[in-house]
Amino acid sequence: MRSPMPGPSWNWRYRGSSGRISTRYTTSNRCTCVAPRAASSGNGSRGAVRHEGRAMALARQPDDRAILRDLEFTRMRRRHLRKVLAIEARVYPRPWSASLFLSELSQKATRSYVVAKHSGEVVGYIGMMYAADEAHVTNIAVDPNFHGYKIGTRMLHAAIIEALARGSRTLSLEVRVSNQVAQAMYDKFGFQIVGRRKGYYIETNEDAFVMMVHDALSTEYRLRLREIRKEIDEALYGG
Repeated sequence: MRSPMPGPSWNWRYRGSSGRISTRYTTSNRCTCVAPRAASSGNGSRGAVRHEGRAMALARQPDDRAILRDLEFTRMRRRHLRKVLAIEARVYPRPWSASLFLSELSQKATRSYVVAKHSGEVVGYIGMMYAADEAHVTNIAVDPNFHGYKIGTRMLHAAIIEALARGSRTLSLEVRVSNQVAQAMYDKFGFQIVGRRKGYYIETNEDAFVMMVHDALSTEYRLRLREIRKEIDEALYGG
């Protein structure tokens, strides 16, 4: 990161070795892997993960929507970290450490972390940071074996609903410039590109788009969320 996030109520700090953002401890520049996301170039193992995810998607059958219906969302706890860290290692070149997650979880007044579970196993997670009337997505990831099930969409929808309940009027996140799949999903949620951070992802020197929703408490935005909820229900139960 090279410049502070728009919005006067955020108290941004930066850690030079990672580029992540924080108020007290390091938080994330994530928000890029809710669908198969752009990976670091030149890394064969990450390419294999993407290939595996595509192969699994091709093998899925229509009745696999049962997996969607089986998903359970719950607050992230220390006991979830083993699987959370395993997913981190698969989807991020610079995964968060256990101590960083624990420091985030300890800040209950300004953080909210939720995991998605299938058959008792964590398959995804999302984190939000709150300050005044703003909410920022700090981290979002889905197990590559479960890409294509709209888990990221469901997690983001749930996180935004909670943010609105907390009175958040502005929503923000960063996303890799190359990750058009994730950008399309964020666009569906009403996020608009408001800036660009040069070299934000230090591991690849890739730029990030800053995306924001400016009036999340409006009736128009609530109607948008209602339409997304309908799409989720159709994916769950058929339309």
